[in-house]
Amino acid sequence: MPPLVFPPAPARQSAVLASLVGLMCLAGSGCGATTHPVSLSFTLPDGRPLTGGAVVVLDATDPVIVGGGPIGADGTCRPLMRGRSAPGLPAGNYRLGVTGPVSADLDDPSPPLPFDPAFTNPAASGLTLTVGPGSPEQASFSLAKPR
Repeated sequence: MPPLVFPPAPARQSAVLASLVGLMCLAGSGCGATTHPVSLSFTLPDGRPLTGGAVVVLDATDPVIVGGGPIGADGTCRPLMRGRSAPGLPAGNYRLGVTGPVSADLDDPSPPLPFDPAFTNPAASGLTLTVGPGSPEQASFSLAKPR
């Protein structure tokens, strides 16, 4: 049997580093994932836009947070994928959870939710989203009552 020959130490370190980066990408850090632009809008039971809060985006089959983003004064959100700075989500099916506006003063309690609290739980909200080629880039949700 021939003796084992290892590459010089710097080459081994480079190979180990490259392997670790590859594993991080496979673990869902967002490396190389193609994202699709998505714009979400939320209205309250009376038809007015939800003027603050945030959206949490979870994978529909695995309760992993994929992304999210703030809801603007006009009731819209352009969610970001975790680990990215540009709006967009990878192709897939998602469940959404919505939080209401919070008080700017940390000493004041947040105002009561202007919608049913079930919408804060992605598993119970009934808010779902499909993203991918051919899917609409805009989706509107009424927070009138959970589905």
